[in-house]
Parts: sequence; structure tokens; C-alpha cells
Amino acid sequence: MRRKNLGQLMKRFMGLSVVAIMLTAVGISTATPASAAPTPLWGAAFGTNQDGRLEVFAFGGTTSDDLYHNWQRPSGGWSGWQPLGTIPGAVTGGAAVASNKDGRLEVFALTTNGTLHHMWQLAPNGGWSGWAQLGDFDVIGGLSAVTNKDGRIEVFVTGNQRLWSFYQFTPGGSWGLLDLGTPSASTSLGPVSGARNKDGRMEVFAVGAASSPYGGGLSSVYHKWQRIAGGDWSGWEPMGHCRTGIRAITTAANEDGRLEIISIEPNNGEYRADFCHKWQGFSGGWSGWQNLGNSQIDSTAPVAMASNLDGRIEAFTLRNNGTIQHMWQTAPNSGFSGWDTLGGTTGFTRQGLAVGRNGDGRLEVVGFRGDGQPYHIWQKTVGGAWSNWAPLESN
Repeated sequence: MRRKNLGQLMKRFMGLSVVAIMLTAVGISTATPASAAPTPLWGAAFGTNQDGRLEVFAFGGTTSDDLYHNWQRPSGGWSGWQPLGTIPGAVTGGAAVASNKDGRLEVFALTTNGTLHHMWQLAPNGGWSGWAQLGDFDVIGGLSAVTNKDGRIEVFVTGNQRLWSFYQFTPGGSWGLLDLGTPSASTSLGPVSGARNKDGRMEVFAVGAASSPYGGGLSSVYHKWQRIAGGDWSGWEPMGHCRTGIRAITTAANEDGRLEIISIEPNNGEYRADFCHKWQGFSGGWSGWQNLGNSQIDSTAPVAMASNLDGRIEAFTLRNNGTIQHMWQTAPNSGFSGWDTLGGTTGFTRQGLAVGRNGDGRLEVVGFRGDGQPYHIWQKTVGGAWSNWAPLESN
């Protein structure tokens, strides 16, 4: 594998080859849980344990590079925040979480010096390894982790104008690395989101900056896909944009398995953006972009999506007045509602937003207010009304 000089920025992307990577764990975390959040925290991500309990991960500590987690107890309520270890380097972009075939969670994070790190549960629903290095690059950007149909985790990372795939050779086993290249029309790659089609084929979407006519800003979405599940990959195909200057993308699957993409695209100012989406058609191919409106979305806001138990997709983001907004499909595989403020509380920031689904099917959302305190809100019944926001600590 060809390496370049490491340690440049914290912004974008990568290069080549298939190579087995041997892993060395750094130890086991044994810290005692705390009842309150060690604020400020940032970069929330949800994982679902084998037994259905949610687990939340966020970075914080004196250098903001300590990973903390808080999990639902089997008897109900939350454990409180516990440190899992300091990542070796300055974290960028928050964590990504995926489940192994046996139900063990695995966490991935990028650092500004060009490395990809991971840690994993030692047993389903159990304790954790320490951090281990998985990859080493120049400039890095987006991160996404997805579980293949056969239970192997695949991690997509953009860097050095390229997309890389880290993949397990066997479920829970050693890792390989594959260069997925770069779109010919793109000069750099940024945010990335991986997803699994209904037939098991992986598909990955990345935001690329074209050399023209859009200038230096991230502009269009590009995608590529496996030709068969677990097989080789197609070339890159452009998907365009709703506006220009895409800042964030995420994906979700409809109830019938068709994929849907949502993007945040600036609209006349740093704090004004539109929410746009594009979806796979019933007979194949993709729709055009549709603007879901608002124009009051913070243009650098995080975005999160999840599926309700009945298959309806629900999307969440941050408005420029500090409230969390959401919209949802009015029926499975159908159109979206208008925007609604989630819970009415203000003061939320760009520091992270995540949504997970409880074992009984109720959605739960985590966001951060101005002091870095994590708050959560949840559906009181499956697909129903929401609770009020509350600090996410121990209870």
C-alpha cells in the first residue's frame, strides 16, 4: 500500500490497495461510572447492544479526546457516564458505531494526524478493549461504519481525494483495506455515508468538490455500489445536488428497502440552509433532488435519521434558533410531514446530534446544549408523542 507524508489538516481524505491489518488492543477500560456528564461533551453516536439496550458515546475530557459512554441498564434507566479511554491524537468528526455479527459493538474515530482508531466490546453487552490503530493516512475527512449482510463490518473513510474501505475478512476477524478511488470530476471528497441495499449490496455516498463551476466548496454527491453482495464495486456515478455547497449527508432505508439520502445545503448565509432528499425509485434508478424547505436550518448543523418501528423514516437537525427540528414520513415509503420543533427547548449547538431506536421500537434523540451538557428526548409510545428534554445522566 502506498503511503504519503502524514499529519497535515483535519479536513479531508485518502488512497489505495488491499492489505490485511493486524490489530493490537491497548488494554481494558476499568473506570468507575460517574452520575453526571463530564461536560463539555460532543459528537454523540448511538449503538444498540445485542439485548436491545441503547448505548451512547461522546467525546470530552480536558483535551476533548476522551471517549465516554452511557448505557441503558437491564432494569431500566441509564448508567451514568463512564470513560472508555483517551484516543491517541486529536479527534475530528466524532465517532461511528457498528455491530458485529455476534452483537458486539465497535466504535471508530479519526484523528487530525491522519489515523483511524477503533475499540470493541470483548463480549456481547460487555466490557471494552482499549483503542487500537486501524489505519494511517495523510488528510482525512468523512467516516461511516456499516454492517454487511453477512455480519462483517465495513468502514468508509475519505481522504487525499479518495475513498477507502476498511472491511473485515470474516465476521469479527482481521481487516483488509481497499482503495475505492475518486470521482473523475471531483478534486476532493468530504462527508461520506454508507448504507446497505435490501439485497445486501453495500452502497456508499460521498460529497465531492468539483473543479468547476462550483469553486472550492463541497458541491455534489457521488455514489458507487457493489455489483453483488460482498462483490466488486461499480465506478463512480454523479448524483448532483439540490443547491450547491453540500455540508452534510446521511442515509436511511425505507420500509421496502429502498435507500433515501438527505443533505444539508447552504442557502444565502452561514446560518441558513435547506434540507433536500433523493430516493431510489420503485423500479430502480434514483429520483431527482427535492427541497424539503425550511431555509432556517443551521448550514453547519448535524443531521440524523432513523426508521420508526413501522418503517417510516424520521429526520432530525438543528435550526438556527438553537432548537432541534424533525420531520417524518406520513406513511411508510411515502412523503414527509412539514417541520416541527422537537420538545421546544432552545440552546442546542452544532456539537452533535444522534438518534437511536429502543428495543421496543421507540426513537430516542441526544443533543448538546451550549455548556456541552447532553440532553435526551424519547417517544413515549412507539411512533407516538415525545417526552420533554432531560439531561442525560444516570437515573
